[in-house]
Amino acid sequence: MPGQHQIPFDTGEEERLLGPLSISATLWLAGGVYLSYQFAKVLPPLPLPNLFAYIHYIFPLFVAVVMAFIKYKDMTILQFILLWIRFRRRKRKLLFHRQNPTI
Repeated sequence: MPGQHQIPFDTGEEERLLGPLSISATLWLAGGVYLSYQFAKVLPPLPLPNLFAYIHYIFPLFVAVVMAFIKYKDMTILQFILLWIRFRRRKRKLLFHRQNPTI
């Protein structure tokens, strides 16, 4: 049949945006770099010698790297945190029957 288009199979891999980085990892890292830059503009350096004075500027970038690359039980950290919050906030029905109702 003319004009057939074969559908590629699902590989299960994420699409890549910048080299080996997936789209979500690229967005997390871009957000972390932006927040680190904003911290550097607003917060003064710490009163420590050398590069230790600027160590607190990379904290948002560190959080972004953790969110982008660390996986736990085949979930991203953000998915795990959101599911954990949802699990803790669920409605609970507690069933308890006393053995001796006269007390």
